[in-house]
Parts: sequence; C-alpha cells; structure tokens
Amino acid sequence: MSISNFQKKVAYIEKQIDEISTMGNYCIVGEITKIEDNGFQLSDETGEIKVKVSEGSVYKELEEGNKVRIFGKIESELKIIKSDIIQKLHDLDLNLYRKMRIIEKSLFE
Repeated sequence: MSISNFQKKVAYIEKQIDEISTMGNYCIVGEITKIEDNGFQLSDETGEIKVKVSEGSVYKELEEGNKVRIFGKIESELKIIKSDIIQKLHDLDLNLYRKMRIIEKSLFE
C-alpha cells in the first residue's frame, strides 16, 4: 500500500455489533466464537458478526475464545466485516471494557 493510499483511508468508528447499520469502516472488540476456513465468528454482548480475513494475517494464530479488536470494512452485507487489522487482546477484561464504553458513551451524548 502506498503512502497516498494510506492517507486517503477514513478513520475506523468504534461500535458494538448491534450498532452497525450502514456500510463503512469500523472497529469492533469481541471474542472469537468459531474459526472458519476464511475467517471466524466474532461475538460481543450485543450480537455476532462474520470476520473475513486476508491471506497472511495473524488469523492462523487465533483460537476460539481469543479476545480481539478488528479494524475493517463493511461493504455490503451488514453481518460480514472484511478485516484490515486484527489485534489480539490477551489480557483484556471484557466486562471492564464494556463498563468503560458505557461511561464513555454517557459522557459524549
């Protein structure tokens, strides 16, 4: 990817799965519930979404139960996200993370 292409990218919007209602670039945090041939199922407390991965990603190192943050694009089907970046979140306390998101949302609404 050239620098000019990188600079044109739109920021990722952090959302929970049930908050996604349009195409765009999103950041989603959740737990892997099922590994599949070309991706995996990701779940948060609001729903589940299929993550499609590209060849050569950290995908091969992932296991069911891993906590991850996905940066990716939803292009047509709202229940499929094509990953650009997958971050493993080894020691993330999902309950604490969810509480922080609730507090953060209340401050900015």
